[in-house]
Amino acid sequence: MRLQLSILVLAVAACGSRTGAERGPCYGNGTCNQGLVCLSDTCVAPAGPETDAGTLEAGILDAEPARSCPAAENQLTGSIGEVLDIHVDGVRVRRIDVNSVAVEFRHGNDIVAKVTADVSAFVVGVEIPLGDGSVRRITSPDTAYPTSVRGMIRFDAPLTPANSVGGCFSAVFNQNDGTQRTLDGGFRATMEGQ
Repeated sequence: MRLQLSILVLAVAACGSRTGAERGPCYGNGTCNQGLVCLSDTCVAPAGPETDAGTLEAGILDAEPARSCPAAENQLTGSIGEVLDIHVDGVRVRRIDVNSVAVEFRHGNDIVAKVTADVSAFVVGVEIPLGDGSVRRITSPDTAYPTSVRGMIRFDAPLTPANSVGGCFSAVFNQNDGTQRTLDGGFRATMEGQ
């Protein structure tokens, strides 16, 4: 009986995981194997043409319908609000450089959430993974978020100057005491920058 159980365990392990493969679950950081994109936590082949440089020929690929945003436009929600102010009275979306876009949720003179995304492989409607340090606070006095964070951000339009750009993000912070806190935001603003 023990031998049969060992053979069964080895047979199941030999099948391998489909994580990162087409139609399999995405990796924990929201990515997939080369040539695939993560949509709704599933790895899929992108629809439409891609150039050999990995950029989009027309700037947009057709993506499957995105799941709804957990927060209303220009609002923040989540359990981090139990310990930090996340009230918002303005949102700014701006290009930092050719590969980075920042979404700033403002309250008075403070930036209560600044989400910086690597948009080098941007596709409208496709989730972009967020990692450590990508969600910050710039407040006085300083009230920083934990730096250990995982999540995603999604934009619903091309990232061109003067274009109305909306979307949402979700983040999970790992706190020093081992607990986790969440932060979700919806946004819509005119794209600033180059």
